[in-house]
Amino acid sequence: MRAQKVIYRLNFPMSLTQRQEKFCEKVVGADRWVYNSMLAYSEFTYLCGEPSDVREWKALLPELKKSEDYKWLNEIPSQVLQESVLNLGGAFKKFFNGESGHPRFKKKSNGGSFRLPQPKIKLQGKSKALLFLPLLKSWARIDLHREIDGQIKGATVSKSPTGKWEISLVVHGEKRTLPRNARSV
Repeated sequence: MRAQKVIYRLNFPMSLTQRQEKFCEKVVGADRWVYNSMLAYSEFTYLCGEPSDVREWKALLPELKKSEDYKWLNEIPSQVLQESVLNLGGAFKKFFNGESGHPRFKKKSNGGSFRLPQPKIKLQGKSKALLFLPLLKSWARIDLHREIDGQIKGATVSKSPTGKWEISLVVHGEKRTLPRNARSV
């Protein structure tokens, strides 16, 4: 049997405590606010004749955190906010390549999500597993309906419009293929 390196994504439902859910709501809200603010800023600078880019948006984040009006952004890990800026940069890249339309403002009613670029995730248990996310600083229950065979490289925590939470894990692993056989079935 040969092994081939692959990258795949697995989605698992999450059960959060009230405290965890409140914190995740705050992170999703901050992620949406940063995305929408930087989109508005980029449209404003474009109309003024000085287009802005991802580097400029990232440089604005520390200034916003120092501002008295936006001190609440200090409660959110900076990597999450930077990922939001990178998402907007990717949306503009697709727009300029003709792959999609102009980036739109995010709505609260669509649920929302946030990405964890370098998650230090610990799994405990088999089918009803506990997942430790340093961002939450506690264990969250997940329904582990599939075995994770590889190294977790990224995670996205999402809330559906119906209010259900899930985590999507990016896994680097090996795909095992059976050797070719001359006989057919």
